[in-house]
Amino acid sequence: MRALPVVDPFDRELLISCGAALFNLRVALGRFRLAYAITLFPSESDPDIVALVRVSREGHWDAQLTGLFGALTARVTTRAPFVNEPIPASLQQKLIDACDAEGTMACCVDGLVERQAIADLIAESDQMQFADPRFRRELASWIHPQRRNDGMPAYGTAVGGLLDFASPLLKLRPHASL
Repeated sequence: MRALPVVDPFDRELLISCGAALFNLRVALGRFRLAYAITLFPSESDPDIVALVRVSREGHWDAQLTGLFGALTARVTTRAPFVNEPIPASLQQKLIDACDAEGTMACCVDGLVERQAIADLIAESDQMQFADPRFRRELASWIHPQRRNDGMPAYGTAVGGLLDFASPLLKLRPHASL
């Protein structure tokens, strides 16, 4: 995983990604009926070590996670627009319960006014980010035609719109001659 010092200066998003990877490992270990013990932040001297995982007969085995194994290889990141359909209340509750089981919180926002307020905040924060030249440089380093293993490939569905949004905020300066 790669840190993004401008977008994520306190590594919050990076830590969430590490948690997702740890969850995927738990799913895989469960699929193969391997018990495990996990110690979070096991080193006081090195806070960058997020977890220590030990496969152990005396460890925990979570049978409820085994059904998610097929999703590990099926999951993809999409930057395409989401379908504008309501999510059934029963699925919303399942998502909330799954988060509760992992010690996290989730809420679902159904109201149009509330959703618009969130969208407005996102648009405002996007404008603030794109006004920062450091952000634009960091973003540019993640968008590349040959990028396959990390970052955003330039052929991604939403990249064109992202660059269209950024264009008015970019300033071209002539190069100084030496």
